[in-house]
Amino acid sequence: MTDQATVPQIPPVEELIQFELFSDLPQSLVKRIHKKATNREVEPDEVILLEGQYDHVMYVMLSGYVHVTQSSPNGSVLIGTLKRGDFFGDMNPRTTQPSAVSITATTDCTLLELSKPQLQSILDASPHAQSLIDRTYNNRALRSELHGVSLFEGFNSEDLDRLTKTATVVRYPSDAPIFDEGDEGDAFYLIRTGFVKILKKRPSAKDLVLAYLREGQYFGEMALLNEDPRSASVMALTETEVIRITKDDFNALLESHPGMRRQLVDVISRREARNEELAQNQSLAQTLEFVVNQGLMEQNTALVIDMDKCIHCDNCSDACAAIHDGHSLLVRHGPQLDTTTANIQFPTSCHHCDDPLCLTGCNFNAMERTPAGEIRIIEETCTGCNLCAKLCPYDTITMVPRQSETKVGWIDRLLGREPEPVFVPTSPTGKKYKRLAMQCDLCIGRPHMNCVYNCPTGAIFRVKPSDYFVGVESIS
Repeated sequence: MTDQATVPQIPPVEELIQFELFSDLPQSLVKRIHKKATNREVEPDEVILLEGQYDHVMYVMLSGYVHVTQSSPNGSVLIGTLKRGDFFGDMNPRTTQPSAVSITATTDCTLLELSKPQLQSILDASPHAQSLIDRTYNNRALRSELHGVSLFEGFNSEDLDRLTKTATVVRYPSDAPIFDEGDEGDAFYLIRTGFVKILKKRPSAKDLVLAYLREGQYFGEMALLNEDPRSASVMALTETEVIRITKDDFNALLESHPGMRRQLVDVISRREARNEELAQNQSLAQTLEFVVNQGLMEQNTALVIDMDKCIHCDNCSDACAAIHDGHSLLVRHGPQLDTTTANIQFPTSCHHCDDPLCLTGCNFNAMERTPAGEIRIIEETCTGCNLCAKLCPYDTITMVPRQSETKVGWIDRLLGREPEPVFVPTSPTGKKYKRLAMQCDLCIGRPHMNCVYNCPTGAIFRVKPSDYFVGVESIS
């Protein structure tokens, strides 16, 4: 039997249009999807998607059953079961977020894999498909997110079902106000994705940043419990999704779960104490404002230079250039935090953002996110169009000239050695692409980060900002 005979076959177009997702698509589009999509055969107990893993496709179940599970302090918890016609995976072609759940096959399964461009073409062509995906996404997001929040730990399956039916998912663009200080308290909010900041207005000074909140944290409970107007303003720092529970539904939860009120009262007490500390501790307030304004908490990873240890030798930049064809992707300048407790700089290097504009904006599939979350440029398909560099809000992507089709150093020329061929991609018309986008790749595939390894004083190091600045996040 040939290898080709073992490749799983995609069902005919007539079968695909029986699935609700494809039911009202133009037949020409279904034919294109049928031609370009791929099938995946899965065996029982095979893990298809792992919680916390980044994926780049949406899966449509053609046959079989899978379990949806989520980790908890007491182990893995079954969220639900999916069957033929259901879909899962990356359901938003404009963003990239890690999976909130794990998907494991319970039987032999056949899956249809849809890439981001294919999914986008479906959404553009069919309002029904858009509505179906939005409803499915919102329902699953509600259930998985609510299940993972400590505030709802005592809820059983029926409680979560009722809450899922009444809560809604609301999306806010970057810099949009969610509510203002003095507004009536009408809802409780849980952040599903994105980042928000909480501000307190001060008549004789600039606004005081009280807190920075990220996915899994909540706000808006104080006004509901105390029956007071909003005591602070909340603004989305990035494109943000929140789960909104109305005041009436929130009060019903408090009635049926008295322990929830006690937990919230304790959180409010600690948050008020924290606000007092911010008002008195200038160093902490300065650090919090710096972190929020520089967008550092939105990064998956960051390089940090301890300026008290840095001797300005440029070893870090030179070491970076040595392994990137002479181009240093580390620029030793950037935002600097100088307080009584720290003097640190965040040099210009790729942030590997949670929601990277460069990746979602690339029109040539020349960027990808690894399962661990790093952003990588694919040299073979990069056209050097510069769009990713323009989209990057932190100016960390550099356009460099590609090497010529052959490369040979002067020593090799002197010794008469043959030039080494270099792959140079071309356009469909035969035009050679002369530029290449480059960014810090965290030295993926190497035993260490070259810049960190070659620093003689240990001044430069890599951190996860949410861990490094753990003291500036809000209490929850």
